[in-house]
Amino acid sequence: MALTKQLRPAEEISVLAEEQSVYQSSPIRSPRLVGWPLRIFVWLIDSWLFLPIRALLERANKIPQTLAETDIPESPLFVPVHLSADVCADVKTSQPLGPAEMAALAFDLPGLVCAAKSPNQKTGQTMWTAAELSKAYSCGRQTPSAVAARLLARIKTLQDMAIFIACDAQDVLQQAAESSLRYQRQSPLSPLDGVPYAVKDMLDALPYETTCGTTYMSSQYQVQQDHPMVAAMRATGAILLGKTNMHELGVSPIGLNMHFGIPCNPHNPSCFAGGSSSGSAAAVAAGLCPFAIGNDGGGSIRVPAACCGVVGLKPTWGRDSIVGGPRGVKSLVSTGPIAATVADAAIMYAVTGNAGTKHLGPVPPVRLPKKLADGTERDPMHGQRLGIFWDWFNDAAPEVVDTCKAAVNSLCAKGAEVVPISIPELDAARVAHVYTFGSEAASCHMQELQTPSLRRQMAADVRVTLGISQSFKAQQFVQGQRIRSRMVTYMEKAFQEVDFIVTPTIPDAAPPIQPDVHQAGESDLSTVGWLMRFVFLSNFTGHPAISVPVGHTTQGMPIGLQLIGRPWAEAELLFAGSVAQQAQKLCIAPPTQYFCPLVESH
Repeated sequence: MALTKQLRPAEEISVLAEEQSVYQSSPIRSPRLVGWPLRIFVWLIDSWLFLPIRALLERANKIPQTLAETDIPESPLFVPVHLSADVCADVKTSQPLGPAEMAALAFDLPGLVCAAKSPNQKTGQTMWTAAELSKAYSCGRQTPSAVAARLLARIKTLQDMAIFIACDAQDVLQQAAESSLRYQRQSPLSPLDGVPYAVKDMLDALPYETTCGTTYMSSQYQVQQDHPMVAAMRATGAILLGKTNMHELGVSPIGLNMHFGIPCNPHNPSCFAGGSSSGSAAAVAAGLCPFAIGNDGGGSIRVPAACCGVVGLKPTWGRDSIVGGPRGVKSLVSTGPIAATVADAAIMYAVTGNAGTKHLGPVPPVRLPKKLADGTERDPMHGQRLGIFWDWFNDAAPEVVDTCKAAVNSLCAKGAEVVPISIPELDAARVAHVYTFGSEAASCHMQELQTPSLRRQMAADVRVTLGISQSFKAQQFVQGQRIRSRMVTYMEKAFQEVDFIVTPTIPDAAPPIQPDVHQAGESDLSTVGWLMRFVFLSNFTGHPAISVPVGHTTQGMPIGLQLIGRPWAEAELLFAGSVAQQAQKLCIAPPTQYFCPLVESH
């Protein structure tokens, strides 16, 4: 196929606003399919009859134009490796410490106990935090056994919300009894002893199977030991509540699971919780735990965090362990916390951030900010530059844009400065990210795709996504990695001018669960692309990012603000996120059905 477009080297292209590139954002062009049309489409994908349909779909979505008909001068970048650097002096740098010591270090952060909280206007309820629960244990007002019993009762009443795939009550009560005994002996393992958490069912955690949201994975993959992040949490004495629900195989940010139920959004059960770390976000938003572990290859921490009104931190690519779960989309995925507050995210990140053996050897130590904002600082963001590509920022629902602009203004009132920037070729990057994710996912699940008995157990939307992806071409995959190289260059240039890049997290509130979904599921690739509009870039380039709730729609659904940081700059993101959270705390509240295990009347 003849090349029809030749790109200039990325090094020659400016990211300054006055030399702004034309912003393009093409939606994924694919019909929403349910019922018998979806079944027919799934059948077609496995048939030679799909070949001309595939060609039409690929051209409609600019795949050949971007990846086959463009001359890209850069060398391919197959993994987004970033060199270690001293990103900020205003951080606590830890030498290698154990999980319990890291928990103590995090609990010692100034401002930790002043986590921004606002009461629900109907119930007066505020979100509870790990620090509050730890204090209640230490002074004897609560015991881990009593709290665990209340949480288990609450989880049972929320079964229709499909938040958990597995919760072993006997195991939870045993962990709680051991923790209670340690408190009786005044020898807790750490400040996190007895604090509950949950784990996305894509990561290994004994005594549970790892299903990845499927019906067959547990027969193909045997759990041998805890994922290193789970092992780190266990070493602090924290209580594992169970494995949370997720979009099957993690292939979508929507949060659909036809095997274990559709995880419902605690703010409105008729809406999706977002995905793919759906249950982890829903568990935190429902008040079942102050934090949970998720992972993120296309927004799968930040999208559900934004949908459910909680905090989501995607660390820099490379902090992930190479063991601890079935094969996944390794060049895009980072594992991190979903939390009630930025303070809770900082605690879980401190404990789990560098757990396990890394992809490419040692990475920089976990850094924490010297403090978290408590609302008393005059100009905590003084000198911090917020980079905003306004055409991209504004490509969202008006209510989301207005709320996120108000949050930006609140950061400016705290001393920050907005610097207009331009990020070229976002549409090409979106195509390349989709192609990369699909190629790696299809490769990971090749055995299932080639085994009819396993393939038939996949939900229809998963079969559509992986069925299309398994025919992606090697040459075009490599072209996608050339685009990745260009985007890393653009991000490096942008971070020479700014400290953070700011966008909405998702372009609208959580999507509704349509009534026709419950029967046979749906394939809605247009919504998939829409949900990833702002989040995909940091997966593709490996940069850390945080989503912080900053308000609600008129319908009461949460709105999230995303900040993207320099590589290894999680500490700066946590501090800036805490400032945004404090500044917008009057705009943030838990859902009406929020549960607080500190209140015995529950």
